[in-house]
Amino acid sequence: MAYFGYFSHWDVQGYKPYMRYTLLGGEGYVAENAGLDYCTDSSPSATLITPTSCNVQTIENGITNSEWGMMNNDQVCCNNGHRDNILNPLHNRVSIGIAYNTSTNTLYFVEDFEDSYVNSASLQFSGGVVTFQGSTQQNLAGWVGDSSGAAIEIYYDPTPTNISVNEVPQGAYDLGTQIATVLAPCPAGYICESGSNLIYAQTWQQNSGNFQIVFAISGLESTYGNGVYTLYLWPAGESEPITGLSIFVMGG
Repeated sequence: MAYFGYFSHWDVQGYKPYMRYTLLGGEGYVAENAGLDYCTDSSPSATLITPTSCNVQTIENGITNSEWGMMNNDQVCCNNGHRDNILNPLHNRVSIGIAYNTSTNTLYFVEDFEDSYVNSASLQFSGGVVTFQGSTQQNLAGWVGDSSGAAIEIYYDPTPTNISVNEVPQGAYDLGTQIATVLAPCPAGYICESGSNLIYAQTWQQNSGNFQIVFAISGLESTYGNGVYTLYLWPAGESEPITGLSIFVMGG
């Protein structure tokens, strides 16, 4: 953002935060706060923030102002979800990025919060079949058992394309369009609910915290075609998922 001189959750390749997260090796779920501020001598309570040249102190002031805005502006004006993101107790990791432009004195401050409860995750996609496996922390092992009520929600985004700095979307990003729910296999002898948006896994196994989930999305590919299919593993009873992993389908 600092290099190209724009402000958005999207990058100029058209990727959203959770897409970049997967491409960079993320294994959990990510939620992003992004702030645009200035190198400044002004305090967070100032009515007007006055930009000034960037040095260590004015950069620190800008960071303080940006974080103050994320914590307080949601309450008084904007409801952007920044404060909720900062205080969310499910987040157990955060990555922080800071960049500034000495020509414009602009300051960029990004927080990527993670729900990191999956270890050694492996996501394989071949012939329309997804194999998702890994392990969960011991105290969370029951979250993904086939009898726990856990599910995988699948969201779809069109194939990202390059965006000019004048066209990058503004405001909050969404998770794409929800297109299907993956459930554990229907037990033998039972008649389970059916529908075009329901997928029953071929395999949904867990043993001592290790899990393997196998399911087909070939029907979704036929309907939606190329694009980004993001898998959110949603434990029963939890307010948000513990994974947000994207599959990039770019073939013909």
